[in-house]
Formats: sequence, structure tokens, C-alpha cells
Amino acid sequence: MANEHDNNWITDESFGYEAPTEVVGGSEGNWLTDKAIDTVKGFANLGTSAIDLGVMGLSAVASNRIRQSYEDQGLDPDSAPRVDINADLRNYGYSPTGMNQWFNSRYSKSRQAAEEEIENAEGFTGKVKAYLTNPDVLVGRGFENFANLLGLAGVSRLAAKAALKEGTAMGLSGEQLGKYIQRRATAASAAGEGSLSAAGVSQAIGEGNLENGKGYTDNQLYALGAGAAVGAFSPLSNMEARIGAKGVLNNLINREAISTGEPVSLLKTIGGKAWSLGKDIIKEGAVEEGGQNVAEGVFTRLGQGKPWHEGVGEDYGEGLVVGGAMGGAMHAFAGKPKGNVEQAVNNDSSSEKPAQAIPTDKPNVPPSPEEQAQIDAASQIGNPNDQATATANPSEQATGSEPSLEAKEQELAKLKEENQNDEKATISRHGLAFNRRHGDEFRKTFGDLPEDQQSLGKAYYDAVDEIYGDKKVPGYSAKKFRSELGNNSHSSACSS
Repeated sequence: MANEHDNNWITDESFGYEAPTEVVGGSEGNWLTDKAIDTVKGFANLGTSAIDLGVMGLSAVASNRIRQSYEDQGLDPDSAPRVDINADLRNYGYSPTGMNQWFNSRYSKSRQAAEEEIENAEGFTGKVKAYLTNPDVLVGRGFENFANLLGLAGVSRLAAKAALKEGTAMGLSGEQLGKYIQRRATAASAAGEGSLSAAGVSQAIGEGNLENGKGYTDNQLYALGAGAAVGAFSPLSNMEARIGAKGVLNNLINREAISTGEPVSLLKTIGGKAWSLGKDIIKEGAVEEGGQNVAEGVFTRLGQGKPWHEGVGEDYGEGLVVGGAMGGAMHAFAGKPKGNVEQAVNNDSSSEKPAQAIPTDKPNVPPSPEEQAQIDAASQIGNPNDQATATANPSEQATGSEPSLEAKEQELAKLKEENQNDEKATISRHGLAFNRRHGDEFRKTFGDLPEDQQSLGKAYYDAVDEIYGDKKVPGYSAKKFRSELGNNSHSSACSS
């Protein structure tokens, strides 16, 4: 190890840092323990990258203050000592490299052998072949990247929620609002992915510097180049952004469909189609991860003073295979709505004929005699809301006494007739199938509302049938929708 260093640096042992010796041997682990190690290892690496980045910033602040102090005293600022807390931490035992070697030593023996084979593979073809013949390592890389995926999807979801509020305040709706949300989520994901890459490359450059007797912060500008390149590749696939924004976009379509009262197409994802799965695999592997892995490798080698082109083929081969596998795994979670918001609301999807509402009755089942009688009578009645409210029995009003048995029977007969009239009106306006499926609840929930708001109630049930079918509507109900209608009516009355 080279021990030559700039004497201006302030460190406890003048860069007496040596990379830890790799632990040999293997544990009696299995597939499950290997994947648990991969997952924890991913979170740990994310943590050490953040620590090193933060500590490097503190070192820069301390060094700048010392330089400023020298200038204030009329001394040469270039002769001022420089602070390197990253090096000091390693002199006290902090070692991301040693941590990874410890994790690797806990793998099962078969996994360690596979890792060694991949590490020693040379060239594009060799790296691809090594990964394909060791699928266990390929799966492990996915578990190791789970921490990054979780963070990027979370950032994208926060950006999508903020964009929904901002876009709504700007007056956007339908397709325009959907595209605005997706763009903001994609931009947030790209910025996050670029930042994570820059932090990782910065750590690799810094540790290489320390092993060669240099300061941790030397050549760190190359890490910014890596972050910018990775961020530029990110929107080419943007699967993390699609995962993060998916729920926000789907909820937007649900709400717009219910509020407009228009028929909606089912929010089927593109998952399950072979061509779209293949497209995600190619975009995530051959385009995004392949390009990002090459960019990270090139800028890391430039920062470490090595030939930039060494290992480019291996970098691309690794990104191609690992990225393609991750693209296939994320495909089911990154499915996007068919068409867009406006097409879904207007039932005008250009990609496929819109799905029809899920029928709950067999199409050729004839109505029962009772239902047929109601259908025949439906055309002869008016709006039950226009009928006068029934009054109590006159004898009952006059005496104030308990109604007689005959009066009770008359009242029950009248209520039954009113209910029948209401049911006939529902069948007349909305059809027999709707009455069978939602008639009772519809009349109980919306029956006392004006006709225009009853139409919105009907639209609610149509949207629920279209979107959820026989499944329970999550977190929503007809009564809740009814209360929102009431609030909107109250607000309108107050404003007028």
C-alpha cells in the first residue's frame, strides 16, 4: 500500500488505512438466509454511503473554515491543514469494505462459490454467462437492491401526491393532470436515482483514494458526473416512478369517474401480456441498467485514476442481465392504467376496446312474474318524488288515540304500494339488472335526493361495478358518497 500523502492533511495516522483482509470460509446457510443477508446488506450499504457523504461534507466545511482563518491572518491558505473525517473514521475501525466482506462470509458455501465465479468472469460474454449460470446470485442482486427500490418508489409517490394537489390547484384535470403527475414522479425518481449513484461512486472513489495514500475527497467531482449520467438514463424505463405513482393515478381515475357520472373502462394493468413484459425487461436491462452500470464504472475508474475503458463490457453485461431480471420482477408492480385518465373516464381507450360492466345476471334470464308486472307498470307512473307525502289517518289525527288494527293495515298497504312504486320507478329509469343488484340500497341512500343528485348516485354504482365488480370497494361506501353530495349541495347554497 502506498503511504505517500499530502502532509497538510489532518488525520490521526496519516492515512494508515488498509483494506480489510477478505474473510474466507463459508457458513452453513441456505437460500433463505442468503436472501436475508442480501436484503440487510443492501440497507447497510445505503446507510454507509449516506454516512460517508455527510461526513465528507463536514470535512469540507471544516477545511474551508481553516483556510478562511489563514486568509484572515494573512497566511497562505494553501498551506492550511485539511480535515478528512472519512479517513479518521476508518482509522478508528469504520470500514464499509470490511462490512461487505463480513456479509459475504456469511453466505452459504454454494453462494460464495457462485459469487467468486462471477467476480472472476471477464468480458461481456463471460459476465453474462456467469450470471445466467448462477441464477441464485441474480435473484440475490434483486434483494440487495430492494432498499434503493423502496426509497425511489417512496420518493416518487410523495412527488405524485404533491403533483396531484398542485395540478388540481392549477385547474388541470383528466389526461393533462395524469401526465403532469407522471412527469413529476419520473423527475423525482430520476433525481433520487442519480443521487444514490453519486453517493455510491463517491464512496468507491474515496476508499480507492485512501488505499493509495490520497485524501478521501480527491477527484470526487467524477461522482457528480456519474450521478448526472444515471439520472439521465432513469426516465428511459422509469419503473420505480411508475410503481410510486400507480396508486395516485388509479385513485384519480376512480374519483373522476364517480364525479362525472360517465362510464369508465376497467383499470386493468398491462401486466400479464408477453410483449409488455418483454418490453420492460429490455428497457430496464439493455437500456437503463446497462447504460447506468457503464456510466458508474467509467466515472469510478476516472476518479480512481484508472483507464476509463477497462471493464466496460463487463459493466454492461452485468447491468444487462441484472437489470433485465429486475425489470421482469418489477413488471407486475409497475403496471400502468390502460390508456390514460381521460380515456378511462370517457370509455375511449385507444389501445383496446373498453371493458364492459361486469354483469351479475345471466343475459338471457327472463324476469320473474312479479318483476314483469313491475316492468309493465313502470311506464305508467311518474316520479315518486313528485307525489304528495302521505298523511296520517284522519280519525287518528282527530282523536290522537292508538290507531286501530284496520288503520295499521291500511298504513302498511300504503307503504307497500309506495315501495312498489319506488321500485317500478327504479326499473323504469335504470333497468332491471340495476334494480336487482343495487335497488334497495340505492333507494335507501339516494331516494330522498333531487333527481339530478340521484343520477350521480346511479353513476356511483356504475363506477363501482366497472372498477371493482363483485369485490368490496376499499375505503369507500355509498353512504360516504351520499354525504359528500350533501356537503357539496350545502356549499353551493352558501356560496349563492
